[in-house]
Amino acid sequence: MQSELDLLRQENVKLLAENAQLRQIIEEKDSHAKLRDAELNTRIAEVERSAKEHAESARQSQTENAELKGRVANLEQEFKKQDLQFLTEECESTFQIENHNSDITSQKNTNISQSPVSIIETHPDEENSTGSIDPKQVQSAVSSESGLDNTSKQVINTTFITREIKQSSESQIPDSVKLKSLEEKEIDEFIDLENKKRVSNIMRQRNREMFQDQNTTLDNICQFRPNHYVI
Repeated sequence: MQSELDLLRQENVKLLAENAQLRQIIEEKDSHAKLRDAELNTRIAEVERSAKEHAESARQSQTENAELKGRVANLEQEFKKQDLQFLTEECESTFQIENHNSDITSQKNTNISQSPVSIIETHPDEENSTGSIDPKQVQSAVSSESGLDNTSKQVINTTFITREIKQSSESQIPDSVKLKSLEEKEIDEFIDLENKKRVSNIMRQRNREMFQDQNTTLDNICQFRPNHYVI
């Protein structure tokens, strides 16, 4: 009887020791599980916060992209308006220059057709009406050479009248009546050609700048697009 009690006591001690070990193992596993749950909860909170930030960033990026697209469209319209206005002004300026040159040429031709030279040549009997030849001066010059014969007097008279007519006609022709020389016409044509080249170069340069600005803006838009995140 005493031996059975001793065996039961020994088995009870063993069971208590095993229970203590099992309890310790359970507590350790429970603590590990709690730590894992805490870590998972922390990671879940971080993921949720990151998702909210990404969603907000995506909305802001979409808004910025829409604004940039609107600005690009406005810039394109503004460039087109400026180019159209520039072309219109250049065309008007070119037309004004051509019309001005045409008016000057027409006026010069008109003045030449009405110049004193043509009047003197077509109406030699109206020399006194110009006011540049005085018959008394001619008669005085001829009388001062009374010692000469009639032939010499006629030569002097004719020479003097011719010289007076030439001086009078040259003094009465304004500078604007002078004809354009061939060199001046070539210069005008060269200036017109250079103006056209300048307008064409300016237009090409403006178009290149416009396309470069558009490409730069589109590159900026692409940079503002939201990135895809993997959770």
